[in-house]
Amino acid sequence: MQKISWDKFKVKNEDYRKSFEELSYFLFCRRHKRSAGIFRYHNQTGIETEPVKVKRKLIGFQSKWFDSVIDKEKIKSSITKAKRKNPKLNRIIFYLNQEFTESTGKKKKDSQLKIDIESHAKSEKVDVEWVVPSNFEIILSQPSNLDLAQLYFDFSDEFGFIKAFSNPEILTFLQSSEYIELPFFNLKTQKIEDITKQILRLKQKTFLISGHPGSGKSISIYRVFQLFSGLDKANFKDSKQVLQTNKAIPMLINLKYCALETLENIIRERQNDYGLRSKNLGFIYLLDGLDELSAERADQVLSHLYELERNEKTIKIIISCRSGNFNRVKVKAYFKDILEYKIHDLTEVHINKYFQGKNSLIKKKLLSGLMKKNKKLFLEIRDILLVKLLWDTIENIDEHSTILDLLDKKIELLVNEPQYKKNIDELNLLNPKEDKVIELNKEISFKFQKRFQFRLAQKKIQEIILTKYPRIDYKAANEILDYIANLFFDGLSSPPENPDNVTFVYQHRRYQDYFFIQYLADIYEGNPKVLRELNILSNRDFFENLFLPYLRGKYKKNRNLPGILELNLFDVYLGNRNDYGADDPYYQNSSDFIPSLAIQNKAVIEGLLSDESLAIREKISINLDEVKNILDPRFSTVC
Repeated sequence: MQKISWDKFKVKNEDYRKSFEELSYFLFCRRHKRSAGIFRYHNQTGIETEPVKVKRKLIGFQSKWFDSVIDKEKIKSSITKAKRKNPKLNRIIFYLNQEFTESTGKKKKDSQLKIDIESHAKSEKVDVEWVVPSNFEIILSQPSNLDLAQLYFDFSDEFGFIKAFSNPEILTFLQSSEYIELPFFNLKTQKIEDITKQILRLKQKTFLISGHPGSGKSISIYRVFQLFSGLDKANFKDSKQVLQTNKAIPMLINLKYCALETLENIIRERQNDYGLRSKNLGFIYLLDGLDELSAERADQVLSHLYELERNEKTIKIIISCRSGNFNRVKVKAYFKDILEYKIHDLTEVHINKYFQGKNSLIKKKLLSGLMKKNKKLFLEIRDILLVKLLWDTIENIDEHSTILDLLDKKIELLVNEPQYKKNIDELNLLNPKEDKVIELNKEISFKFQKRFQFRLAQKKIQEIILTKYPRIDYKAANEILDYIANLFFDGLSSPPENPDNVTFVYQHRRYQDYFFIQYLADIYEGNPKVLRELNILSNRDFFENLFLPYLRGKYKKNRNLPGILELNLFDVYLGNRNDYGADDPYYQNSSDFIPSLAIQNKAVIEGLLSDESLAIREKISINLDEVKNILDPRFSTVC
């Protein structure tokens, strides 16, 4: 059990009152599985944040630091203010740095002070719960909270090494109800139910976890770290048993730190700081974010890992990397027998579980209705980032929405958000660089779509970049390609010794559609014939379900009335509406229509019937289901 020392807490934390509030906030969030945090106002009244709803009860918390004794009036005042602001509040949890003193009267188990406060709370029709130092000792001794003990009290036991460099926010998320286990498959497309067990069972030492941006690689490697360290267990005994069974201590390293320091020094210093390097201990190395390193730095890291793999103290090495990053190819050059696990596409089951964990009845109801009305959309929501975007935007999504609506927001996030904005500032592009990256993708997708190619050759992409930006040199062109591949490409395939054969595919086929549609829309407005020139009209799925909805959204945003009228006439032509005073094509109602078809040879007839844009098959065919519904049921067997 961790022994709480508030004197040590004050030394460790310069603004100790604020740090105590932070500690209380973390513990409250973890207890009630709120990984995304809880909304609060500046100078929140009565309680620290807005209350949370748990099993139909509203619960809030208050953090109180007292330098000497507990101030009864301050606590009573907080209860009164909290209840006035939140009349339906059921409970307040008070986190205190002081214990109650035992009274000497009849109530020897409770102090009069505590009784008075609880009596006041009862008059306000609210329950109170106390978390005092004796409770903190138990809570901070739980494996799942050791990172907080290390962070705020500087504890250093056998778990201090494990938790010293972990991320409290991610570990809090892993304990939350909105966390979902991501599916994996190996390169033989075999689904892996539990990669942690498989990694331990197999003889191989080195493993690779890959996935595209937003698929959950970092969360996955933290989850593996949590399981290997026993931090998911309820008590120390079970956690220690995990370490003893594995015969190894897990060591989590974010490889972005290797941009300034060598991996060898990072490992040596951390192990020396905790006195573990000289002991006869095994280690499991978990290395997150190989894609964040330059090619040169990646070679240095992989070179050291190659030596580390041969060390008898190394039990396993697990690396994460984006699937479209060049460093992923380097890994396989250093480790011939490495096993790769790729994050699998998510399904409706995962989406439902995520929404259930977020605990919003309104959004769960919207999700249920949308799944019935827009099934096609859910077939294309495949990664955790798109699931999160669906959660954020579901109030604005309807039965007509497409995956392009979500991809638009996802691409904006990948390009602009700090956590995804990798090395863009170093690219030799004019500002705003984000726009130039989008424009370049539009041109790449257009060039390859014109050729009906979905596998993108590195050499051709380099030519496109150099043609579009003739003033840049080869180094800059390669850096731009690296950046784009890192963000949007997948399926990198080529041995390092033959780089001319490197090819890519877009991580999501709809990425290529998305960029192509934007480019096509710009051309179409000046040259409508491009739809026939590129055979767009014959691809009705693309034309009706993606291109036309994109144009409609663009025209609505720009208030382009002529454009919207034009799209409505397209719908009339396609037979999707009949409220614009336009009939079927004149030839379909001509008396010469059927005789003209009858005199055609078999090949021509088949061609005409298969052309969906002409809609001849629907005109001359009988819908048997409709006939059955019209006829009396007793005659339906005739059909």
